[in-house]
Amino acid sequence: MSFSTLWDIRKRLWAINIALIITVLLLTGLFTHTRSLISELNEHHHKNDDFTGHVLQININLMQARLAEKNFQIHHDAKYIEEYKTSITQLQRQLANLKKDFVEQIDLQNVEQLESALESYRQLFMTIAHQQPGVLVASDPSIDDKNALLRQTIKSVDLCPLRGYCILCYTAVYTRLHNHH
Repeated sequence: MSFSTLWDIRKRLWAINIALIITVLLLTGLFTHTRSLISELNEHHHKNDDFTGHVLQININLMQARLAEKNFQIHHDAKYIEEYKTSITQLQRQLANLKKDFVEQIDLQNVEQLESALESYRQLFMTIAHQQPGVLVASDPSIDDKNALLRQTIKSVDLCPLRGYCILCYTAVYTRLHNHH
């Protein structure tokens, strides 16, 4: 082999070595750059995950605050409903007591008075409406003529609280006028 061939082979080997070194350096640079890109991407994803996590935490906190507010409102409404229920129960009790007192008061005080007044009015009206003029004249010696009888009837009618608007009063006056005219 000649010197020039060896020299050519050496040149080629040096060229191949240099090419290999350049290739290794390029591959190392590419690997390093890729690794830094992956690291940045991971860091970006991590920051994005942190941001998403913060957003999720804020949303969870908001939901918990709303839930607490609704629970408070429900508790507050339940408290007011319970107070209203208690108030209504007390009012019903008071109404029952008032009704009982009213019935007792009516029974004790007014019923006896009303019954006695109604009985006296009933007797008066029955006497006026159903007695014949002769019987009334015979039972009362002060009534001696028809005008006196009519005056006595009107005087009795004046005792009526309805003041002549009662059917018994009207009947009594009409009967007296009709029988004596």
